[in-house]
Amino acid sequence: MSNKIASEKRDEFRRTMRAHHLWRNAREVLNLPKNPDSQQWLDAAEYMQIDITPYTIDGYFSEDRNDYPPLEGAKPLPVSGNNDLAAGLAELIAKAMPAPQAPEIDESKIISLIHEHSPKSNIVTISHITKEGEKRDDMGTVHKDFQKCIDVLNAGENLQMVGPAGSGKTTLARQLHRALFGNRDEMPEFAYTGALAQEYKLFGFVDANGNYRETPFYRAYTNGGTFFFDEFDGSLPNAVLPFNTALDNGHCDFPHEMGKKHDDFVAIAACNTFGNGADRQYVGRFQQDAAVLERWVPVLIGYDEDLEQSLTDNKEWCQRVQKIRASIEELKIRHICSPRATIRGTKLLKMDWTISDTEDAVIWKGLEPETIRKIRQHAGV
Repeated sequence: MSNKIASEKRDEFRRTMRAHHLWRNAREVLNLPKNPDSQQWLDAAEYMQIDITPYTIDGYFSEDRNDYPPLEGAKPLPVSGNNDLAAGLAELIAKAMPAPQAPEIDESKIISLIHEHSPKSNIVTISHITKEGEKRDDMGTVHKDFQKCIDVLNAGENLQMVGPAGSGKTTLARQLHRALFGNRDEMPEFAYTGALAQEYKLFGFVDANGNYRETPFYRAYTNGGTFFFDEFDGSLPNAVLPFNTALDNGHCDFPHEMGKKHDDFVAIAACNTFGNGADRQYVGRFQQDAAVLERWVPVLIGYDEDLEQSLTDNKEWCQRVQKIRASIEELKIRHICSPRATIRGTKLLKMDWTISDTEDAVIWKGLEPETIRKIRQHAGV
């Protein structure tokens, strides 16, 4: 006797599993196949403490005829009706099958597995060495890709964060700045600029009175600090091209002087693409010069759903958003449902908005009704 996922319940079972906060760990540990009708998926459900009763049928027989030994003492049964025949077969099978035994439970092993595979909160504490001694800085919860990014910067390279809208790139950049410079009596500037159409926005200019108008990049480059170039791939290529010399050569030809790169200068760029031009979703992106892209080390920044959970006190709403996001991805619909939908929706629900109005405002955002219906049906919401 065994359990099997009912064919009409497979999609619903799959969605329930993928929406669970332990899904990522279960998938990696158990190496789950695509088909949910497998023992690995049932093991994963048990690991995540999901009740499989609504999705299963039980008591099926294997199609392999060698699975069970011949039934001893079987006699021909008179054909007096299907019910009598079924009852007779059931009685013989019950006698032949071994009695079920409850598996032994190793409590210490279960506790060990829980500790090993439970989601780890990305809570970081940085230790800075200062003149006064060690200074500990509790960064709090950071993005799952924080360590990769800090490694790139500590290696002395320029960091290019590539990820979808709402994946937390700007917040991550500020946390990296704090981690790098939190030991200073006076923390250097976190300089910021957006997409560029002309290079003077980056390098500044001399006005009609002969005064140099400096930029955030100039201050970070010459005084030290983090220069955060947001929407980097939305800049015109010609406006960014002179940036190469500044990054590689240690000097930059500003309009009023030859500036020397400060030892504490750090460059971080945030992109929605890898700089190869627009795609069907990010249509306002430009293909950047290959020599420009060569100056950066790209790190892919995805949605961190554990971090997303930590940013809201409405767990039920967050799980709803994540189910919808998973369905959008599986159905390959071009639509963004980022953690911003969780954060903004949480605020609106506190203002006594209905679930329907909140979804319209922060999730659907003008999608066609038929597309919304398809996503809702797939997500089971």
